[in-house]
Amino acid sequence: ALGLVTRFRSHLFFFGGHAAQIKLAYCMAYSRQEKSTDCESSDSVRQKTCRRQQLQDQTHTKKSRASLPRRQIRSSPYLPRSFRNLPCPEQNICPSFSNNMSDYSLIISGDCGGTNTRLSLWKIPNGATQLKGNIAPGDAIFAKKYLNEDHASFNEVCHLFMNEAKLTDHVPEACVLACAGPILNNTVDFTNVEFGWKIDGASLEKELGIKQVKLINDFAAMGYGLLTLRPHEYIVLNDAPKDETAPMATIGAGTGLGECFLTPGNDGQYSCFACEGGHTDFAPADEIEIELYNEIKAKLGCSQRFSVERIVSGPGLATIYEFLAKKFPEKVDPKVHEQFLTANTQQGKVIGENAKTNELCNQTLEIFVGAYGREAGNAMLKYLPRGGFYITGGLAPKNLDYFTKKDIFLKSLFDKGRVSPALKACPIYLVLTEELGERGAHFYAYQLLHSNA
Repeated sequence: ALGLVTRFRSHLFFFGGHAAQIKLAYCMAYSRQEKSTDCESSDSVRQKTCRRQQLQDQTHTKKSRASLPRRQIRSSPYLPRSFRNLPCPEQNICPSFSNNMSDYSLIISGDCGGTNTRLSLWKIPNGATQLKGNIAPGDAIFAKKYLNEDHASFNEVCHLFMNEAKLTDHVPEACVLACAGPILNNTVDFTNVEFGWKIDGASLEKELGIKQVKLINDFAAMGYGLLTLRPHEYIVLNDAPKDETAPMATIGAGTGLGECFLTPGNDGQYSCFACEGGHTDFAPADEIEIELYNEIKAKLGCSQRFSVERIVSGPGLATIYEFLAKKFPEKVDPKVHEQFLTANTQQGKVIGENAKTNELCNQTLEIFVGAYGREAGNAMLKYLPRGGFYITGGLAPKNLDYFTKKDIFLKSLFDKGRVSPALKACPIYLVLTEELGERGAHFYAYQLLHSNA
């Protein structure tokens, strides 16, 4: 193991950054597992031999490193904390409590969508502090995803989670739920759920015994997630000076179009405010977009307007392609078109994968990115986010060249006439990670715990 560690350390810069640390942690964690396995023998001579091996640190592994459980790798003390404290997506984490409850506090964070609910239990050491640019402190000790349609209510899901997490004798002090919908009086109605779910924070506090349950909009959680970003998780699109005392804002296209902004308080802590900016009116910019505009109005039965989200979103990509295929039938590639028609919810993916070789897919993305840039510019005019404007959501990272190499997005964003210089004075970033919502809910739950301390 020592030889392997030395070899990985000597190649630290070859592998680069976290990748090298992961390989190093993998090796060292495996070595620890191998030694602990050997020590389970009841033979005293074997135990003494094993202890000598531990002291000398010369145990050589014969098994494949691939057999090391991912959970043990992630929990290795040699792995960076940013990797250690995130749940493994493919398996639940077993709850683990120490006898001394005064050593730590428990919090719950959740991502509550129309189809699934994901809940995580975190153990926060006393005295842990949160710094901007770092994931909130704590270790995830239990996490599980639930299919909403299998349960009569959200309260039922929470009771099940508490039981499975073995929380009968340990009650979390705070819970933050990121919900897909507008929050009113700490409640949310899921209008897109057939069985009419409603989540009520006050009801959950009473039923579960948790001191404070806070509901936040799912895109507000995305906003708080911005505070955990590290430099390797975003690309700079406009390298303007960053003002730490100014507002921050974000826009993100995925299944829909979300927007929010953050403002710093006197204590340096940011507060995030969600909005429904994705439902502002779409305005066409040229002749072909005017035709697209009229086509969508006719399709939707709208007499005057429709939301920009109808264009700037995953479903919007499909809408643009369908319009172009109808307008230019001679440009339709039968093979690509068949893939598109059978892709169901993955139609946007088909467009992105074929954009480099298919004219209609390329034109679809150019119209989409142009409209995205204009709406991003509109949002920036409202907030003047000199603290940073962030492009989030899943669509931008998946079609990166159209935001970085092609002169479409920024050109459309800055096209604001005489006030364009105000936008050019704001730093603009494109976020690469897609886990901001989960990190934001965890971050806010930690803040809630800290404010109650």
